[in-house]
Amino acid sequence: MNKFILILLIALSTVNNCFSQKSKNTPNINGTTMVYQYQDGGKVKGKFQDNLYHFEWTEGPYKGVKGKVGYKIIKVAKKKYFLSFIVQEHASLVTLYIDFKKKKLYGSAFIEKKEKYFQSLEEAKIIGLNFKENNN
Repeated sequence: MNKFILILLIALSTVNNCFSQKSKNTPNINGTTMVYQYQDGGKVKGKFQDNLYHFEWTEGPYKGVKGKVGYKIIKVAKKKYFLSFIVQEHASLVTLYIDFKKKKLYGSAFIEKKEKYFQSLEEAKIIGLNFKENNN
């Protein structure tokens, strides 16, 4: 519950800033790669390429799940982003708050599994990073 409150507070505190700087909030982070690990042991390799997010779960409960998805991104501060995408094959709506400077990621997902839905909110540590922000 505390993580949910943290994410909510971060979101609310940055919404005003996001709308006032809309032209600066659609960054191009193509070329950025990262590896992040959740507290339950799940590990993901992610890459931003050609305006798609490529991901692969290499460890944990979703090991072997991979894909590439289109995404929406908002820059909320220097090296801090909100990212949202849908994984249609797994009926998942995912939102990530990524702080590349502190190497932290907070992920929220609404997932359909066997005709039931569940919601997830987890913290991950970025353990490998090659960050790039390109000028549009």
